[in-house]
Amino acid sequence: MKIVNLLMLVVYCVVATGCATVIHGRKQEIAVATNPPDATISDGKTTVQSPGKLILDRNKDHMITITKPGFYPETVRVSHVISGAVFGNIAFWTFGLIGWGVDAISGAQWRLEPETVNVTLHPETK
Repeated sequence: MKIVNLLMLVVYCVVATGCATVIHGRKQEIAVATNPPDATISDGKTTVQSPGKLILDRNKDHMITITKPGFYPETVRVSHVISGAVFGNIAFWTFGLIGWGVDAISGAQWRLEPETVNVTLHPETK
């Protein structure tokens, strides 16, 4: 009886969740480093100092602005692209369609790139 209950629990977990949602969630951490350090990094919602990390939603593109007094500002686009975890849903076709739906709704079917941003700031000329 315990084996049947365990099997039912495993099947429920496969049906009720999406592969990407379980593996990496709706948000992604993007590391940002600058040369020189101590620049201000912002995605319009969160601001941190470099080197730093931003936690961004996977389901859309983001523009990261990097500023430091005496240097020209830089803008970096972080794009959302389809995650390889989606193909796990496709592999399990029937249950996978439900999982893919969960991933699509949660935004977890995407990944952000670049995952690491390195920017060299250029001094303003006077």
